[in-house]
Amino acid sequence: MGAMSVPHGETIHFDVLTHNPKTGAAQDADSTPSWQVFGEVSDIPNLNGAMTKRTGLTGHYKASFGVETINGFGPGKFFQIVVEATVDGVTARTVVMTFRVLAAETATGKPAVDHETIADAVLSRDMSQVEADAPEHSLCTVVLAALESSISSTEWIIKRTDGQTTHVTKIVTVDANASPVTGVS
Repeated sequence: MGAMSVPHGETIHFDVLTHNPKTGAAQDADSTPSWQVFGEVSDIPNLNGAMTKRTGLTGHYKASFGVETINGFGPGKFFQIVVEATVDGVTARTVVMTFRVLAAETATGKPAVDHETIADAVLSRDMSQVEADAPEHSLCTVVLAALESSISSTEWIIKRTDGQTTHVTKIVTVDANASPVTGVS
């Protein structure tokens, strides 16, 4: 079974069923089952608690917890929920769920976007990392035009960051009566 994807900030609800170890019939645990949540590489649980018995249901327990930073959960990480229960003196442990934490959502199915982080990443990105694949009509070309270009007669030659390789050449329109360039195409 694969990992369930859970957005950061959501609540996970899970159940466990206990059985008589000899007959397999549903049976209440000798004491309240416990649960722990382990991170991908840690042997120390991020979180733990006791299950709650579902009213009127033999051997049926439930629990829930918040997928929050304060509980040690961060986007991109995997976790396992392990439940331990004792029935008729026999103790058993099982992984009831594996989940991966996703970025928080602003609405169901729509990840929250940290606009400042994206803007910072775009503005701090070195043009040499993207110029080879950047199309003519891109922000990369605008930056290169401002920093690595020259006009010769009717050609605007926009170079890449090495100052040698031509990224794109544009045709400029000149007019002797204006400040020499009047248009770019």
